[in-house]
Amino acid sequence: MRALITRAGADMPVLTDVEPAPLGPADLRIRVGAAAVNPIDVFLATERGRAVFGLRGGTGLGSDLTGTVIEAGAQVDGFAVGDRVAALDRDPAAPSRAHAESIVVAAADAPACLPVSTRWPRHRYRSTHSPRARASTSSARPRGGACW
Repeated sequence: MRALITRAGADMPVLTDVEPAPLGPADLRIRVGAAAVNPIDVFLATERGRAVFGLRGGTGLGSDLTGTVIEAGAQVDGFAVGDRVAALDRDPAAPSRAHAESIVVAAADAPACLPVSTRWPRHRYRSTHSPRARASTSSARPRGGACW
């Protein structure tokens, strides 16, 4: 699989082929759909950043991600293959992380199951600065729901 990793002696990450991490009994393998680029990721991509954290050699980048469960460990309860999830990778020394095609995380680090629908309510995209937009969205906001 491909992953964005850092290399010792370099200040630029590289996209390269890496071996997928082994799946533990309490882990999820997630096909990454989107991953955040946080300031810490930019810092860890540099030789200085890796030195500050005591990281030797190459490491993966990225910690926040969303994706789809493609495999679940034998002890995982509450997740199934095909579930869309948001997760956090907590291991900065891992050889591949959120900026990869897939990632293995502990099921406890994937606390959110995302809704099936990918369509957001239209009013979320409208400007609320004009009187017309405010009038059209004031009573149209959904009430309740897990993602609101």
